[in-house]
Amino acid sequence: MGATAEMVKAVTSKRGMELRSHRDIWEFVDKLADELNDPDIIKFFSIANALHQNFYEDWMPLGAVKRDAEAVKQLNEKLEQLIR
Repeated sequence: MGATAEMVKAVTSKRGMELRSHRDIWEFVDKLADELNDPDIIKFFSIANALHQNFYEDWMPLGAVKRDAEAVKQLNEKLEQLIR
């Protein structure tokens, strides 16, 4: 989640915006998904959040972590395209 949140911040920085809280990040990602008509953005961001929580709480099975990591990779690739 940390790397993904930084990618989101890079997108907003390119747009001349600044995010100051987790809520700001979530609100921006929600709006970005609507703007791009890409519901996977918010879905994958939610998955990244679950992986972040799992890092501390260790409740997800390894198979789920591996599948979810692929979704987060896809999100980061989408965000990277917006930074270029």
